[in-house]
Amino acid sequence: MQITLNPPVPFTLKHLKRVYSSRSDPSCLWIDNVLYFVLINKNNDPFLTKIEELGTPNQPVLLVTSASEFDCFPKISHLFSFQDDLISFYQAIRSDPVMNQIVKQYYGTRIFHARSFFESAVIAILEQQISVQAATKIRERFINRFGRGPIQFEGMNFRAFPTPHDLLESSIDEIRLVGISMNKARAIYNLAQCLVEGSFQVQSLSPHFKDLSLQKIMALKGIGLWSAQYILTLGLAWNDVVAHGDLGLRKAIGHYYKEDQPVYVEESHHFLKRFIPFRHIVGYYLLMDHIENGKNYKSQLKLNS
Repeated sequence: MQITLNPPVPFTLKHLKRVYSSRSDPSCLWIDNVLYFVLINKNNDPFLTKIEELGTPNQPVLLVTSASEFDCFPKISHLFSFQDDLISFYQAIRSDPVMNQIVKQYYGTRIFHARSFFESAVIAILEQQISVQAATKIRERFINRFGRGPIQFEGMNFRAFPTPHDLLESSIDEIRLVGISMNKARAIYNLAQCLVEGSFQVQSLSPHFKDLSLQKIMALKGIGLWSAQYILTLGLAWNDVVAHGDLGLRKAIGHYYKEDQPVYVEESHHFLKRFIPFRHIVGYYLLMDHIENGKNYKSQLKLNS
């Protein structure tokens, strides 16, 4: 099946590819300017989807090729945050010279979400207290070991990101073999068990009660505040939620707004309040900048806020 989509304006994939191509895995792979990723349909079956960008940021066109007749538009809309109003966001930050420069660099880029609550929670657990490079390797091993596949498409092999049911077919000791601690392995297994047995209901979370929802997620083993905020932003695509304690985010804030001085968690929380209700987008843009430019911060020209 092949369809064309016209995403909301502005929209582009090119910056996401530039920033995240090194973090590809068997379920989500960037090749040249094309994104291949595995989705799970309503029958819990994996299928491969290919997205090619044909238009421009102000006249975006996506060519979507899928190995399934399943309507993938809702999932693609979620994946690339079609719901975010970037035009209003860009207008809101016009008085901030730092964000204006970063927006020029990533114009049209939308938050690249995880495909499910479970995926975002597992990634959050895997990435705790390790480098991005190490987390990428561990995630790749995790998907290769527990994800369904290989799924063949255009001569390439892919695997689906494991579902909670997939994980429960293994043991905690087997999960640990991907190179993680026993605590992380227990947390991932417990999460899968809670979702399958129904003791944790994703539907019970509400964007109208963000603090309560954060508390519910943090009640799960191995998930603290940073991970819970990460899940709500990148897993459930909630607006105005940001993991303000993220080290990369704090480094970006410190570089541009505090002359490379350290920014503590509470400072980051207070700083981001000025961008309500767009804190999720501001945080994402600053994190993209940190991923791409963080190593060069010391040599970059500072901006005055």
